[in-house]
Amino acid sequence: MTDAPSEKTPEKKTKKRKREPAPPAVLPGEGTPEGAMLREANAAFEAGNYARVRELTRTLSTAGDPKVVDAASQIARRIAVDPLQIGFLTACLVAISIIFYVYVIR
Repeated sequence: MTDAPSEKTPEKKTKKRKREPAPPAVLPGEGTPEGAMLREANAAFEAGNYARVRELTRTLSTAGDPKVVDAASQIARRIAVDPLQIGFLTACLVAISIIFYVYVIR
């Protein structure tokens, strides 16, 4: 008997490419002071300066251009607290309180 190559040949492993970052979204208000503030808020978000983002988006919530207001509120929503997190933390607090009551106080 001769050793014939098996029907299944090992496939080359392909390297996964790292995802390239998405191109920045087009922000409204180009050439206006509100547009500049919106870009600054977006840059502050990318840098992780969320206090500055809150400050700028609060100011932009009263802007004259509704597209700028929508974009600012979208950026503000990205740093808002998730309601699911609050529910989970509340459930954990209740569970810990019950355990404490059953094993320590009783």
